[in-house]
Amino acid sequence: MQQVWKQTVMGVIWALVLMMAGSILMSISAMVAVAGALFGSSGAAGGFGFLTIVCLLAMIGGFVWFFINLSKFITIQQTDADRSAISNVRTSYIIFIVGAILNFIPVIGWIVNLICALVANILLIIAFNNFSNSQFMNPTGRSGASLLKVQAIITLICAILMIIPVVNILAIIGEIVALVLLFVGWSKVSNGHGEVVL
Repeated sequence: MQQVWKQTVMGVIWALVLMMAGSILMSISAMVAVAGALFGSSGAAGGFGFLTIVCLLAMIGGFVWFFINLSKFITIQQTDADRSAISNVRTSYIIFIVGAILNFIPVIGWIVNLICALVANILLIIAFNNFSNSQFMNPTGRSGASLLKVQAIITLICAILMIIPVVNILAIIGEIVALVLLFVGWSKVSNGHGEVVL
């Protein structure tokens, strides 16, 4: 069971890597494709347009892989409290995705996306706070869940700072810190399998 636990959490981590890499590369290739089209370079526009589609598919694949592993992680929890906590983590990411989709609504989309981000981060903070008090995980796993709670708090603050002129530069710095905590936290959770249920 310990090996299944670790493999499942590592699946979550690599899915996050794939999602983020796909998102970043998609943004870059899309900008290059648009620039190529504007400056009359149809070959570059077409090539980077194709790369944009590939990156989009990679990002979608990462999302699917992430939710598959997170759903599996719920099923291998040893207590009802832990299952509930990870279920809330999954729900929060669903809210994130809904917000990102609704962001495309003209005029009010960004407001809806912001509200979804705030709700999702608050839910994440509660979920990881509960998970950090797990009776099953070892101290390493609990410390990882605590880091993920801090990451969610920083992300929540950054979401608010992003809409405030001048200080929004702090949000970029905060997002970098949160990204590091995200991977360190999940890595610790991957080694958090307990031996017995207390």
